[in-house]
Amino acid sequence: MPSSNGLGDRALGILEALGTVASSAVAEIPRGYGMLGGLLSTGDLDEAINYGNRVGDNLVYGPTERSSPYLEALGEAIDSAMRQEGVLTGLSGRDVYDAIQGQIVGMEPEAAGRTGAAFESVLAGAIPGNRAWRTAANLPEVTMRNLEKSVQRVPEVEGILPYLSDAELQRVTPLTSGSLVATYNAINPEDLVGASVGGAPKLGWYEQTAEAIETIMGDDTPRFAGLLAALSPQTSVEMNLLNTVNTWSNWEKAGRPRDREEILDILGESVLGEEGKDSVLDAWKNNSVRALTSAPDPETGLIMLSGPKVNDFSQAVQGDLSRFVNDAWQANLTGVPQSMFSGSGDVLPGYGPGYLGASARGRQVAEDMSLRLGEDILPSEVQETGWSFAKALYEQMTAERAAGNMVTATEIIENNLLDAGRISDVPDFASLFTMDQYGAPLREIGYGSLIDRAARASQGIGGRDISAAGGQQGALDVARRLDDLFRHRQFVSATAPIRPRFVSSGATSGGRQVDGPYRVSGSRPVPLEFGASGKAQSPTPELSSAAGVEMPVLYQLNKSPKDISAFVRVMKEAQESRGALGRSVDIYDPKEYKGYKLFTTEDGSAGFAISPSGELSSAVSSKASGIKGFADSVIAAGVANGARWLNAFDTVLPQKYSRFGFKPVARIKFDEGFARSEWGDAAVDEFMAATKGYQSGNPDLVFMVYDPTFTGVVGNNVGGRMVDSWDKAMAKVDKELERLSKKR
Repeated sequence: MPSSNGLGDRALGILEALGTVASSAVAEIPRGYGMLGGLLSTGDLDEAINYGNRVGDNLVYGPTERSSPYLEALGEAIDSAMRQEGVLTGLSGRDVYDAIQGQIVGMEPEAAGRTGAAFESVLAGAIPGNRAWRTAANLPEVTMRNLEKSVQRVPEVEGILPYLSDAELQRVTPLTSGSLVATYNAINPEDLVGASVGGAPKLGWYEQTAEAIETIMGDDTPRFAGLLAALSPQTSVEMNLLNTVNTWSNWEKAGRPRDREEILDILGESVLGEEGKDSVLDAWKNNSVRALTSAPDPETGLIMLSGPKVNDFSQAVQGDLSRFVNDAWQANLTGVPQSMFSGSGDVLPGYGPGYLGASARGRQVAEDMSLRLGEDILPSEVQETGWSFAKALYEQMTAERAAGNMVTATEIIENNLLDAGRISDVPDFASLFTMDQYGAPLREIGYGSLIDRAARASQGIGGRDISAAGGQQGALDVARRLDDLFRHRQFVSATAPIRPRFVSSGATSGGRQVDGPYRVSGSRPVPLEFGASGKAQSPTPELSSAAGVEMPVLYQLNKSPKDISAFVRVMKEAQESRGALGRSVDIYDPKEYKGYKLFTTEDGSAGFAISPSGELSSAVSSKASGIKGFADSVIAAGVANGARWLNAFDTVLPQKYSRFGFKPVARIKFDEGFARSEWGDAAVDEFMAATKGYQSGNPDLVFMVYDPTFTGVVGNNVGGRMVDSWDKAMAKVDKELERLSKKR
């Protein structure tokens, strides 16, 4: 932390104000999200000044380590400003610099804010390319090269880098920056705001937990917090703490052994379960040993754990509120699949691009909420409140449905029916420590007085009003997403017994019919209304029940030229009925369907094809067909008849397809120029207008592979490696198909 070196607190105050805008707003301006820049551009000078006042006050009345990067960024920013003419204010960089020199001693906070706002306007107009991250951290040379290359490859990442820590910046590479940006963009900031405001009764969860652990554990805080985090995956808050205090107590009684096998034996004796060591999840083992044996870092005092979520959780419960913990509930409320938060690489904790993108978005939202409220909201506070809101809302909805009240999460929010007491009752460690069940194991080994002291010192949770941040629409959007999650889980559970366990290129394997959601119901081909013939396949009752609609009977057509020609004719008619949007579906010439399996309804108003390679394609229904759940019937019949992969635009379709086990493996950016050359301008214009809610009418083309074990949720804009050609996407498809073929 830099000291004043005789400049005085007022000098540090103006540096804080200027440094804040230099290091955060500048990087945001090119993307249109700059905080002060946005306020100034709309003429909202009062808000800009208020924000400048606040950031100035932060350092004037108590410097913190969070100010250090801003101070370090200031030198380069001022130097750049001196060489530029400000286009928004008419001030030159020299004018602002001279003003700083004349006012820096004895400056009042309000003046600091005003000068900071003016300085920001110069930066916004004159040097939008200034890279604050270049001086905001002491990074290794190899990291700096990677960041430079990442910005060159994915320019949008530049505006996100200021929201990453030094350790996180070292994990950004040109190859991963695209996924980082995609995850950041996939999270609607207003959803995080809405969830945070909704979960305000638990504001202070991490802070109070940290104070309790510090009071009870003292110098052992990093070790105990590490163990608590190590035992957190795949368990409830209550079970997490109970397993931790039991393990800690038994480890203390055993003389604090350091041998791995001894520690695993202690875990087996301590965690809930009837199977001893077999009750210890694999996900707990290595990090538990690390927590109980590793020496804290001499500089930071921390113990590094494996896995970004576990490590960040460990730091957050020690009071580092700059952390943003991305776990299962964070995935639930944002719609980003939890798999995107997994670790990568061999450098602890293993920050992956998806995790970094989500953390950066959380910090950006914390910054934005702080501006709205005029007081600091820290990243961990955004996460803890959002977590509590989503958990309480989902559990209230499922509890009411179990009791016979078929209410949705959306209805609960729309009608203001969310039980505030349920949010307050979301468990927190600070409260649990005071309960006999959780405190007793520690009291047995001498921690009783410290637990009592922690209870007396507790200031409670949820005392701040943050409703002025808004977020009502965001809360409603989160509720809708939780409803989608509930329906997804219900559908996957209901259809599990009829999901094919493997897929071949045909409907049979080794002479055995593939069991699936559609089954052959006619032994002979029958004539169909549009001049073709085919064998009937009917949906199982389980499928129609899970889908909530009566699925159509489908017919696999004969392979004669007559049948193929009839298929092409009716599919083109269906395509044309969809107008310009129908052009996004590929309907080939008859000769190109050689070797394909072709399926239609009896009247030919809807159908699809399966290629010899297992591609599910040419799926379209006539606008007048009246078929409900056509997409579900296509996927269900497709997997029952050997469909192994498909591609679809990233709208609602990938989410629908994921319910049947299709998972994304690759994606290609929408190529507007190519589409116009193939579909025509009118079709592309209509397509982009219809999909404007998905990447502004430019949805990616997502390649998906059928995996009978996949039950996860698929989110828009994320999932599957971004590639720049069809061939590269198909290479990903082929690789995954090969991997799955070895698991049959």
